[in-house]
Amino acid sequence: MTFLFDKVVSYLIFLRFYLTATFFGVIVDLVIYTYLRNHINIISSATGSFILSQITVFSILNSLQQRKIKRKRYALTIQFLIGLGTVSIHIIILKFLDSNIYLLGYFGMQNILNDKNLYSIASKFIAACFGFIWTSLMTRKFIFKPK
Repeated sequence: MTFLFDKVVSYLIFLRFYLTATFFGVIVDLVIYTYLRNHINIISSATGSFILSQITVFSILNSLQQRKIKRKRYALTIQFLIGLGTVSIHIIILKFLDSNIYLLGYFGMQNILNDKNLYSIASKFIAACFGFIWTSLMTRKFIFKPK
């Protein structure tokens, strides 16, 4: 039981640093995407903003935590793979929610179903929660440990 408790406490301590890095990563992602979207297509804008946001998250965590992997190039590659996993999780959850939209009616959430913007925000938030858990756990497990 204490092993599990120690793991949870360790994760929560890491989460503080991860939230800081993610906050700045999201800001970079939004700013870069918004700027690039006015000059190039959506896929190129999203790709560029994704790459720069992952570099931002990695750089901040690299300064706040200790890397488990000595070579920065390998650690950053794993960071990108984890990020791609997160994007995949978002897509899977969003597709699942769209395919099973009738379930929201069972939970008395007709108001959300009737407003497309509210549904989009709610579904993206749910997907982001799953993605955040995945990313934070995998980043801590494979790339960083406390100093």
